[in-house]
Amino acid sequence: MILNVNRSEEIKNEILKKLFPDIGEKEFILNEPYSNYVCFLLWYIKTHDNITSFDELEENSFFIGESDFPPLGLHDVVDAFRKNKVSFERLASLKNTYSKKELTDAVLNSSSVEDFPSGIAAIVNEILGITGKDTVLEVGCDYGAYLILTDSANLASALRGLADDYMGLTDAFVMSSVLEKKKITYYNIEELIPSDKVFVNAFEFEKAKKLGGLLYGAIEYEKPDFPYENSGWNICMYGILSQQGKGRTVAVMNSRDLTIKSLRDVREYFCKSGYIEGVIALSDKMYDNTWVNSYIVIFGENNDTVKFFDARHMHEARRKKGKRVNEISTELAKKIYDLYKKEGVNISVVELKTNDYSLNPVRYTAGVVDNVKKIRLGEVLANIGRGKEMPAAKADKEVTDEFSHFACVTQSSISEGIAMTDKYYHGDKVNDNNVAMAGDVLLSKAISPVKAAVSKETCIVIGNIYILRFKEDSVVSPEYVKCFLESDYGQEIIRGLTSGSNSKYITVENINNIEIPVYQEDTQNELNLKAKEMIMEIEEYYIRLKETRQEINELFK
Repeated sequence: MILNVNRSEEIKNEILKKLFPDIGEKEFILNEPYSNYVCFLLWYIKTHDNITSFDELEENSFFIGESDFPPLGLHDVVDAFRKNKVSFERLASLKNTYSKKELTDAVLNSSSVEDFPSGIAAIVNEILGITGKDTVLEVGCDYGAYLILTDSANLASALRGLADDYMGLTDAFVMSSVLEKKKITYYNIEELIPSDKVFVNAFEFEKAKKLGGLLYGAIEYEKPDFPYENSGWNICMYGILSQQGKGRTVAVMNSRDLTIKSLRDVREYFCKSGYIEGVIALSDKMYDNTWVNSYIVIFGENNDTVKFFDARHMHEARRKKGKRVNEISTELAKKIYDLYKKEGVNISVVELKTNDYSLNPVRYTAGVVDNVKKIRLGEVLANIGRGKEMPAAKADKEVTDEFSHFACVTQSSISEGIAMTDKYYHGDKVNDNNVAMAGDVLLSKAISPVKAAVSKETCIVIGNIYILRFKEDSVVSPEYVKCFLESDYGQEIIRGLTSGSNSKYITVENINNIEIPVYQEDTQNELNLKAKEMIMEIEEYYIRLKETRQEINELFK
């Protein structure tokens, strides 16, 4: 069991206080992550009996030979001790004050390395089929722990991690060191790293985009016709090119890379080149910091079809650090991969072209998943109202922050996906058709993209907004419908209904014809509740965001 977080902080603070008892001005070494690196150095001294002085530390060159990149964060700390060797002597004197486990846990608790979802690691390992003879490369390993989990789960001969963030790599190096994962070597290079099995960590868009820029030279040299895009597809191509022999390459990606139109060309390149074998949609909340779904993309050669499988419903709910997460056990990962191979839906590259090479499995499997049917939205709606039309100049006068008895919602009020009634109406009487009740879904008329929110109270609606009121016996909740309409799949359906038209607006007829997936009663009730919880979480985030913006403004008053 890992040490209590509070005790870990106490140990770290005790170490720093003893090193710098008379310090007046805080130096960088007292700040994160450097304070954690100081704790790591004490762990290193504790576990290496031959180091009793700073000179011996330098002679041993503790980070040379264990990695093929310079861990700059550790260099910075060593440089600080070089200038203040008395502090290093104080550090060495604490060698017997704490146990190895205490220092290990203190480092782990203070690390900024995020826990990589064990369920995704289990599926990746199942697909890669790693053996004791394989070398395994993770592309995009900074601030992640897949390599560490993989090392615990199989007998690979060697593990390699590649990233472009020196501090992220330093943290990963520190974490793997205290866990004594000696097989892992870290890299920060632009060349290919030939490996038998490759895992591409492309879920986080900004990190993947940054790494893709670093690696593009190696990609361009091997594939001069490759269409460069700032996306996870760059590092996927790097992973494919690094794979040697009859190895395997697998990626975890986000829906953005798989669906948005601006990345159509690069998806076309992968599909027409036969690189994509299949895509598996996983549950949301696999990562504890986001509700977004993740997707496993399996690469291969000479594929003229792509196999899709929807495993979003295959997970086990858990609590992690007080938050709800969805996990996948090793046994369930095996089942998912077996079902993918046996029951996955094969779609030809020709058919993918008609869908802008969208690679979201839900688009191709929703109609064939067991226990799922589709209903038209019009079947569960009692009425569709509309916002009151009003010229902008008039709206500026009649919709203000000044309180009245008529709370008001405008187009901008639902731009964040929640209904904010912080404006008030001061104009003439409005029709009932312009009034939303609690539980109505407010849907923007514009489709670039559609925005939806659930009204929390009676309010007057102004502008190009539809007011969707549901029948009392509706099997789907307003929250479920709101989430569906704003999902990638929902957005695709809406765009499909309006394709071929010059209009960038959705019509009442379009709304009634939207097909919504509906599950068996118990499952649907669970999804209705889950959607409500997600909206509550969005509201909490938005309130906190507003508070933070106010705090920022206070800094300059």
